[in-house]
Amino acid sequence: MFTPRTKLFLELCAVLGISVMTINLVDGQTVPNVTSPPVIPIPGTVVVNGQVWTSTQWNTGWAAKKDILTFYALTSGATATRLTTNGLAATATNVGSIPSSTAIEYSVQCIILDRTSRAGNIYTFGASAISNIAGTVALGTTNPTVTTGPVLNSGLTLVATPTIVADNTNKGWNISYTPPSGNTDPVYAQCTVELLVVN
Repeated sequence: MFTPRTKLFLELCAVLGISVMTINLVDGQTVPNVTSPPVIPIPGTVVVNGQVWTSTQWNTGWAAKKDILTFYALTSGATATRLTTNGLAATATNVGSIPSSTAIEYSVQCIILDRTSRAGNIYTFGASAISNIAGTVALGTTNPTVTTGPVLNSGLTLVATPTIVADNTNKGWNISYTPPSGNTDPVYAQCTVELLVVN
């Protein structure tokens, strides 16, 4: 059932003549195209593997979406570790796969935390770009590099700070890092990707 806040939102939309669509998805499904503008999904109703989706389509024939994707990984090792939207090995369904003929502006915030010592680091990637043109995924040529800080409990000394590269096998993001040398503690990494999609 809807919360009082959502009910108020629905009533306001009815008064303003705005069509409202609620979407309940299961893993692997995507938000369908909407052809009756303006359509506004109710905030917070669409969550898939930590991904919160909103979608609006105009009569101009193109669509813009503002999305948030959450990538994460838990490891007790010291080797390079890749983050995905479900914490499992990378596939075409958990790397934020980008449809062909799509351009994306995005920014990323990451936290990497040793769950034993509670030491951790924060990392940020500023406004960046990625696209899929005719099946080729590529990052923007002038994307910013990662910024480090602040740290928690003196921080972690990683072998490699987070990096982002294009995954042309699965057509999405490859976000990875390497834990401290010789690490045996459980280390949790999470990166939130906030993006604006145009296709």
